[in-house]
Amino acid sequence: PYFVEIGDALDAIIVHAGWSQDAMDMMAGRNLAHLDEVYGDGAYYWRSTDRKAPHNLYTSVDKMKKGADARKFRTEWNGPVLTFAKPGTSKLTGAAAHYVQIPYLMGYFASYDYDASAGVYMRSMEGKPHLDKETGKQLQTKNLLVLESKHQIIDKEGRRIVDVFGPNKGMIFQEGMSQAITWERKNGMLRAYASDGKEVPLLPGNTWVQIVPEGTKL
Repeated sequence: PYFVEIGDALDAIIVHAGWSQDAMDMMAGRNLAHLDEVYGDGAYYWRSTDRKAPHNLYTSVDKMKKGADARKFRTEWNGPVLTFAKPGTSKLTGAAAHYVQIPYLMGYFASYDYDASAGVYMRSMEGKPHLDKETGKQLQTKNLLVLESKHQIIDKEGRRIVDVFGPNKGMIFQEGMSQAITWERKNGMLRAYASDGKEVPLLPGNTWVQIVPEGTKL
């Protein structure tokens, strides 16, 4: 359901394979546009032969557009507007942060190294560069948000409730600097706020948002 909530807030077409019953009830109840590979929309996906199922499922922007056209989804977008800083005006007030490691379950972790020459954080998984398979280039981000969220396991299958509304605390990382924030979903977006209540603007470029359980130690 938390994926549905995020997609709905962004006024996105939700692209997925299978579902939990709560998630399907939410999509059906709100009449949300979605493409489900398992139940009826398989033509807009494909299975790669160089990876094992179920981790070999792919789609593309072209196939998603064809699926949206075939299903006669609404084409105008009513999504939220991001808040960006004007060049040279944004500077975080916390400590220097040239390396960030984010722990997850069972010893797994993601990490980011700051590349000062490019002004971006370079992403790794398990200590190895996270590479784009087609280009071979390491994934990078201009803005990194790590947001603490309430997590609750709700059944024996391990399904979870993850709070994607807030408010809660977190950290933002930009240009080798960090800042403690509070976050809250407002006007469709997960937005970062400084201690004075003002929104922390994003730097032009891409943004990665990592949602972690409360109490996660970076």
